[in-house]
Amino acid sequence: MTIADVDSPSSAPPDDRPPTDPRLVHRVRLVAVCVLLSALAFIQDPGRVAADTKLDLGVDPAGFLGRALNLWEPLGFFGQLQNQAYGYLFPVGPFFLVGDLAGLPAWVTQRLWWSLLLIAAFLGVVRLSRYLGIGSPVARIAAGLAYALAPRMVTEISVVSVEVLPYAMAPWVVIPLAAAAAGRLGSRRAAALSGVAVLCASGVNAVATVAVLPLGAWWIVTRWRGRARLSMLAWWCLSVALACLWWAIPLLLLGQYSPPFLDWIESSSVTTLVTTPDTVLRGTSHWVAYVVEAGGPTWPGGFQLVAMPALIVITGLVAALGLTGLALRSSRYRLFLVGSLILGFVLVSMGHVGDVNGIASETLRALLDGALAPLRNTHKFDPLIRLPLAIGVGFLAQRLLGVRGEAWRRAGVATLIALVVLGAWPMLTGTLSRDRSYESIPAYWAEVADWLADAEPSGRALIVPGSSFGIYSWGRTQDEPLQPLASTPWAVRDAVPLSSAGNIRWLDAIQERLDSGRGSPGLADALARAGVRYIVLRNDVDARRSDSPRSVLLRQALFRSGGFTPVAGFGPALTPYRTETTVVDNGLQDTTAAVEIWEVESPYAAEDFRVWLRDAQDVIVASGAAESVIDLADAGVLGSAGVVMGGDEAPLVDSGVRVTEAVTDGFLRTEVGVGRSRDNRSEAMTADQAFRQERRVHDFYPVDPDGRQAVAEFIGGRASASSSGSDPTALRARDPAASPWSAMDGDPLTAWVSGDLDPGVGQWWQMESDDEFAIDRVGVRFLVGGVAGTAPTEVTVTTDAGEITVPVSPTDRRQFLPMPEGPTRHVRLTLAAVEGGGPGEAFGISEVSLPVDVRRTVRTAGVADGGPIVLTARRGEASSCVAVSGQLVCSSVLGRAGEERSGISRTVTVASAGDYRVSVAVRPRPGVGLDALLEPIFAASPMASASSVATSDPASRPQAAVDGVESTSWIASPLDERPELIIRWDEPRQVRGVQILVSPDLPASRPLTVTAFAGGLQTTGVVTGSGVLTVPPVTTDRLRLRFDNTAAVRSLDPVTGSFTTLPVGVNEVKVFGTLDILTGPRLFDSVSVPCGFGPEIVIDDKAVRETSVDATVTRVLIDDRLSA
Repeated sequence: MTIADVDSPSSAPPDDRPPTDPRLVHRVRLVAVCVLLSALAFIQDPGRVAADTKLDLGVDPAGFLGRALNLWEPLGFFGQLQNQAYGYLFPVGPFFLVGDLAGLPAWVTQRLWWSLLLIAAFLGVVRLSRYLGIGSPVARIAAGLAYALAPRMVTEISVVSVEVLPYAMAPWVVIPLAAAAAGRLGSRRAAALSGVAVLCASGVNAVATVAVLPLGAWWIVTRWRGRARLSMLAWWCLSVALACLWWAIPLLLLGQYSPPFLDWIESSSVTTLVTTPDTVLRGTSHWVAYVVEAGGPTWPGGFQLVAMPALIVITGLVAALGLTGLALRSSRYRLFLVGSLILGFVLVSMGHVGDVNGIASETLRALLDGALAPLRNTHKFDPLIRLPLAIGVGFLAQRLLGVRGEAWRRAGVATLIALVVLGAWPMLTGTLSRDRSYESIPAYWAEVADWLADAEPSGRALIVPGSSFGIYSWGRTQDEPLQPLASTPWAVRDAVPLSSAGNIRWLDAIQERLDSGRGSPGLADALARAGVRYIVLRNDVDARRSDSPRSVLLRQALFRSGGFTPVAGFGPALTPYRTETTVVDNGLQDTTAAVEIWEVESPYAAEDFRVWLRDAQDVIVASGAAESVIDLADAGVLGSAGVVMGGDEAPLVDSGVRVTEAVTDGFLRTEVGVGRSRDNRSEAMTADQAFRQERRVHDFYPVDPDGRQAVAEFIGGRASASSSGSDPTALRARDPAASPWSAMDGDPLTAWVSGDLDPGVGQWWQMESDDEFAIDRVGVRFLVGGVAGTAPTEVTVTTDAGEITVPVSPTDRRQFLPMPEGPTRHVRLTLAAVEGGGPGEAFGISEVSLPVDVRRTVRTAGVADGGPIVLTARRGEASSCVAVSGQLVCSSVLGRAGEERSGISRTVTVASAGDYRVSVAVRPRPGVGLDALLEPIFAASPMASASSVATSDPASRPQAAVDGVESTSWIASPLDERPELIIRWDEPRQVRGVQILVSPDLPASRPLTVTAFAGGLQTTGVVTGSGVLTVPPVTTDRLRLRFDNTAAVRSLDPVTGSFTTLPVGVNEVKVFGTLDILTGPRLFDSVSVPCGFGPEIVIDDKAVRETSVDATVTRVLIDDRLSA
């Protein structure tokens, strides 16, 4: 008796309807599921194109496919070997081309593509499961859903769908072979059809395609015997080889001529970090799913799967149920299924080093950065795990359908399918492409491309600011809009340009100068030398999510560098949001066009930017790397001479060309964090300093770095720390100036800060001296607040003589800590406790005073022989002020101390003794000393002081409130609750009141209630609309203003969405009764540092040259480059 007979009521009336064809019911169910899967694709950001695969596919698929026919692509990235563009020739490219020709919107074509992948994966497993012994149609559907809605599909389909194409085709690779094993197909035809499935898997990602081949090979091994196995394997291998030949040959050519792309992307220590046993089984082994950018998760769908506890449990349950199904079902295909599962588990988890290590994990991880580098993204072997587990879900569903009781059967299968579907929660809720899409590329970007084409430039357009990906205020395209739109050459510094190491270094050096807002005098010449004729300044980039600098800084850098002229603007005027009470981003925004084009002008530029003809007898061979060319141009020593970097001069020397050898301090030994496009370098490293990252290559090396890099050297001792913000992997206080040395450089404005996310308590800083010393106390200045977090209250001092834990004051002022008695060679300061208890956030030290002479120098490579020696302080310092709407706006979020703020020390080798002409360029160093130089030249002029300042920049010093210049301003510290401004003049005068002027463009709170102290009288009043505060007439030579209350102006942080009240600011204060006194300093007044007080030039520990500096007030205020 069947189960249906038992469950059917005996009293049921006879049914005269003809029986329903089970095959028809099954097909209807399949169609229904396919429709639902397609619907899931279409509910992801409907109407918007997701940032998936190539931008070109949705904009100009025909043009992209035409370019894909050539390995060399001359337009993008200073010319490039296209990275597997040929893989889009089939089937991805033609699919989008058909959609374009049919007039479908790009987003519809894209969702149809996703639908095709989901349906192909689903139907493939449904069909394959029938060959594997799953007889129930419902159980086959459960297996198909478990595969189509698996975590890998949810994670990647909306962000890199070409990588899940092989995943979707994996069951179709096995189906013909399974049909042959069942006697339904001949061996040759089955092998050919399996090869067709491999052909459809494409070759965009070769490893992902190769990763599904073990399924077919393992099936043949387990299902055939003897000569039949060899014959089948031979035919199948031939079919697969023919299916892959069309992309394998271009791939081999790419590998032969391409820059070492694999050395510049994620290392095996990153890709295998998350491949723990549980994530491997759940299917969440893709490392990018765990990455969070400034604007949120990089891959929203995948991040939910690894961050939401409920989804972690559900996907774990589905994997466990799949394993249960494999264990319960005694099948003749168990060897294939279990073997595939084990092989996949081993391949995906290989190289993982953690609490549970595989066999030879350390060795395998090293190989994944070496000989096995193409396989380092081991997650691509996930189909070997997912397919058996999906079949296991089908087996379990079939077992549940065999239990007694209709209700139990339905409940069991429904629960199983519900868990499978709920595991795809991000897809069900339509959040796969959240913040990763765009409606359309604005028309003005096409106008930019047309303008560049009409201008008929012989040179290239450089897009700034650089960013890892194309993320704009109007959406995320991932690729740059000019990629599908431009017909003329262009370039950008993105995550990893497909260019040479030298070109990447050069782009980074250009970017550093622009990001700082300073620019440099040789910038236009350096760009012209590289064939760059236009700068495309994209003001519509989303600075928050792309981690790009503010556009006002780039515009200022171009203006101040000279040699750049704005020639065109496109798109709407981007007006910053501003009201009387609210500004955005501290008011550091200006009205601009969405995109601006600036022309590069250089007296040394060739008429045709594509070709330069230089005198081969006038060639400079300089030590360093590509970035050194810009340093040479800044120094003005290049002119029209040719320059070749050390390591590339052999052809010239072999040809008998006379060269001049120059020395620079470029090609500095540092470690690069390749995942970032800016702020990605460590501090200068010594020759023997260990790298932090587990990588085979730690920098972009244009030549063999051995003996060609400038290296740091420490004399007398060395500083070290538990972690530092200068580490390339730092997640806190990332800055080369946050190195351990900064606590000993004699500059209190630089500081060491711990750089990892470990608690501050336990972090340490240490100095090791070459010589023994003995003192009873050590002077220390701690960093309090900001990146250092909670103030310290206890610090442990450790020396060779012992260890003591001492209380410290939670202040950034200098304090002395007792030391263990006895001689020592090392001192370690460890954070032991912070205010309020708890672990603390970080630990920072701005200065440590010890009776040891520890010095730092950088030893350059190369030998100077008749050529110039150009030495440059490492870049990274930035002013706290920028010009916005005619105001010098100063904010603490802008200022940044450089790694060599306190001065530079270099060790240079020269071929022979000789006479050298020395020239020195400097920039003003903000601080009390500089403020003293900016006093009025007239003794009678009013002088101002204040209780606090927002920044140390001279443009926001107290004197700015009485200098007669309305573009400068005094701004109080945000920590000063009742700031005061004191104004003095040379002789007593009768004072009747003041006028406090505040520009509407100044991002600061406005004075409202002010108390004036003059001649022993105190007057509190409300400032009028014109800024006037009246006081009783009194004769005095000074006036003190206390700002008791303000009309608050708040700043909206575009990153966090939080509001901050800005401190009070004043452009100018006019004291009634002193208006006839000449104010100052005036902008054209001279500022001088007499000879002997400027930078000192020391050679071999002897001062050989004293210098002076002369400049105008204007040049000092704008942080200009000055000659000493």
